[in-house]
Amino acid sequence: MDKKLLGLMFLFFLSFALFASMVIFEKPLSNFTRAKEELAPSTTDSLIFAWPLTTKADSTSQSTVTVFVRNIKTKPLSNKVVSITSTLGTFKETSVTSDKEGKAEFHLISDTPGIAEVTAKIEGMEGSDGVLSHKVTVQFE
Repeated sequence: MDKKLLGLMFLFFLSFALFASMVIFEKPLSNFTRAKEELAPSTTDSLIFAWPLTTKADSTSQSTVTVFVRNIKTKPLSNKVVSITSTLGTFKETSVTSDKEGKAEFHLISDTPGIAEVTAKIEGMEGSDGVLSHKVTVQFE
């Protein structure tokens, strides 16, 4: 047989097998090629919380700010470095690595009364600045 004919037959059967497997398993080809999305953090699906939302401005009372790093399927991601900033007060930690539940915990204190707006950033995100779309505020009295 001709080598060109053998090559075309191989290409035909390979295409047919790929099509048949997609029909049988009912999954598009993109599901097989998107393995990296499972490990990429999402700035819209990750969460940030603070408790208590109101505390004393005495440099000892603190508010615990918790960031949950999650992917686009809302599954927790571990070993992601999270850094945090505030418009008022200081954090005891500057950056924390998320645990197996995707949790990174920070402690905010202030000696100045006012409202602190807290933002978090997940380090190492490709194509994005990594800043979470959600923010939280803490009031110091």
